[in-house]
Amino acid sequence: MKPFTLETRPPEANGPHPSGTLPKLGVSDWILVLDDDRLASRAVGRWVKQIVGVEVRTAQTILEAECWLKCSPTPLAILTDFELGDRENGAQALERLRYLGCAAPAAVVTGAPDLALMALAESSLREAIPVISKSELPIRLRDWLEHLQLCWAVSEKVSA
Repeated sequence: MKPFTLETRPPEANGPHPSGTLPKLGVSDWILVLDDDRLASRAVGRWVKQIVGVEVRTAQTILEAECWLKCSPTPLAILTDFELGDRENGAQALERLRYLGCAAPAAVVTGAPDLALMALAESSLREAIPVISKSELPIRLRDWLEHLQLCWAVSEKVSA
């Protein structure tokens, strides 16, 4: 059995690469979990890993999430907390990640779903972003990830 690991620091966050450019990591089967609370991001990451079985990379800031996207292939999905600290929120994070060209499916996790829905409606995002209440997190997270797994399976069959 492979030991459980979570990548918690993107390469650029640890300082510049010796070559001056960021190496592209080869693994495309990964999911990004963005939460300013390190313990919460690790807990959600463990759930995601158990449900889907792919690598999970965590970020505590939007900048760290951007670093992961700059040095890695596009993730399979993004799961972000709504309240990220420093007056930033999950809608702003997704806008910035979309601006960088990341079109991965995304969901917002929050204890205040009404605020998250309002922020998403006022954002420049023109897609349906599921909002998962923390009180329903285990069940709704599993449903969302299982739905994505079906989409990935269909996508693989179509492109084969």
